[in-house]
Amino acid sequence: CCLLLNAGGAVYLLAQANLDRRKKVLFAVAALTSIALKLILASQWSDYDVDSYRVVASLVLAGKSVYANTGRYNYAPLWSLFLAGLKQISTLLPAMRGGALHFCIAGFLAVADVALAALLAVKYRYNAGIFFLCCPVTVLLTGSYSQFENLALLAGLAAWLMVREGAAPWRRVLPSAGLLGLSLAIKH
Repeated sequence: CCLLLNAGGAVYLLAQANLDRRKKVLFAVAALTSIALKLILASQWSDYDVDSYRVVASLVLAGKSVYANTGRYNYAPLWSLFLAGLKQISTLLPAMRGGALHFCIAGFLAVADVALAALLAVKYRYNAGIFFLCCPVTVLLTGSYSQFENLALLAGLAAWLMVREGAAPWRRVLPSAGLLGLSLAIKH
């Protein structure tokens, strides 16, 4: 939920940014194209990691420990909870070659990529955000392999942006610390 709020906040930030309309439209086209490419890749095939995600999601939904019941998971518990939620959503989708769960994971991670790109575009350089969306490596990591480093990066970048100006008031330090903790809990 917090990550979706971050994503929504980042896109809202871009919409309110002091950018001309043409740049906002170009960003939207790049974001939609990036998401579409990632979903197409995810619908075509899956790999060992995605198969491991299926095992983990099934274990969580069955109320079992992922650490005691499989050697295929060496991450923090938070990602396993995301996987369980995405597996439940995937039951609403039709069967596809790469698997409905892979499609859901890639879609979720693609939204995180758009949020990252929006933060880069507004807080650093517009071209950095566009490059991040169009980079083939990003498309492959999210669409084909569904690696979730981008979730940790999103929370970490949001944490940094809250305090990067120097001495920050406590009303920004505490949420920043919470986001940094979330970043660490997701992947590290």
